[in-house]
Parts: sequence; structure tokens; C-alpha cells
Amino acid sequence: MTGLLTEVAELRETPQRRRLYDYDEAAAELRVHPKWLKNRIKTLPHTKAGRLVLFTDDDLDRILALLHVEPESAPTVRVPGGSSPSRLTPLPGRRTG
Repeated sequence: MTGLLTEVAELRETPQRRRLYDYDEAAAELRVHPKWLKNRIKTLPHTKAGRLVLFTDDDLDRILALLHVEPESAPTVRVPGGSSPSRLTPLPGRRTG
């Protein structure tokens, strides 16, 4: 138990600074345009002090999680007697005019 108390005491003695990002810095970290963040600010986690909008590392991680997309894994369907790619013929061109 004393080991845990020692760790807690050390954490209190050495406060960790949290990095704060403005729009431009956060956009650079996320590799998006700052305007993208500004247009979606109501739906994104952030810290606001008056008009000042800031993002923490946790906010950026949560934004990335919101943007993460898992590919759909649809089963491959084989049609009996279906054409192989080598037997496919192109469709006739569209008529214009």
C-alpha cells in the first residue's frame, strides 16, 4: 500500500502539463483544414474559454475515434455458372446528342 501512496505523492510533486492546441495546431495534428474543424465545432469535443477554442490531446484522440471507419466485411458471393473476368465483354458506349 505504501508503494501506491508514494506513486501518488510523486505525481502530485511533478504536475504534468497538458498540451493545448488552437484550431491551426489541432488541424495540423489531424491533417485536416482548420475550416473543417470550425465548421464542425458543435459536434466535436473541445475546451472553450469565452471565444477561445482549444483542443487537448484527449480531444484529438476522441475526434480521431469519431472519424474512424471500419470496412464492411461482406461475404463473397459466387454465382454458379457466372462469368469469369476473362469472359466479360464491355457494354456499348452511351449515345450522346
